[in-house]
Amino acid sequence: MAKWDLQQEADTLVGGKRKQFSVALREYMTPLEQFVLDNLHDTAERDQVLLHLQTALLFAEECAKRYSIK
Repeated sequence: MAKWDLQQEADTLVGGKRKQFSVALREYMTPLEQFVLDNLHDTAERDQVLLHLQTALLFAEECAKRYSIK
């Protein structure tokens, strides 16, 4: 039973770190996306920039999920 409690505690800690990472990453991305919107003309290229920023965010979150946080 103690082994299960230890595993559950570890899972909670890792999940908390992952959540904290995700929230911080999104906090950094929001001003970057706004900077792009404010400074680039409304073009297909700007849309691609925004798409790739969103892709980068999703890949970073997936990486954190699969391999944990340093």
